[in-house]
Amino acid sequence: MITFTTAQGYINQSHFVTEGIEVSGKIKQDRFQLYSSLAVQEFKQNQSTVLRRPLNSLNAGFAYFPKDSLEIALKGRWFSSRKDLSPASKTVKLNGYEVIDLGFKYNLKQVDLGFELLNILDRSFEDLYGYSVMPRSLFFHLGFTF
Repeated sequence: MITFTTAQGYINQSHFVTEGIEVSGKIKQDRFQLYSSLAVQEFKQNQSTVLRRPLNSLNAGFAYFPKDSLEIALKGRWFSSRKDLSPASKTVKLNGYEVIDLGFKYNLKQVDLGFELLNILDRSFEDLYGYSVMPRSLFFHLGFTF
């Protein structure tokens, strides 16, 4: 398993075996779509501590299509706690977190535009030790097809 640490850069972290289950699905009915995925795992036969891999994660979303060219989506992600390395190469625990995002997309023939409001609940968390993620953020998108 290759990973990145601030002290050593990219390293071959170790070898491990994971057991678990991953389930995902999507249902689309008329102008609505529900989708979800769940992963539950356990690490076995570790040569060392498994870094940055949560034992459990859940992704779920709901999309509404009022017209064929318009999409409004609400999605959420939840990750359980996991371990990482500090700059001093000590194992630390990163807390679990949940994030909810809202998006809007409008597609025309050769132009698409949209926006996303990410981290609606303004959660503070770290994906990597020492690196906080962005607070509530608004992104705009404009795309052209040639």
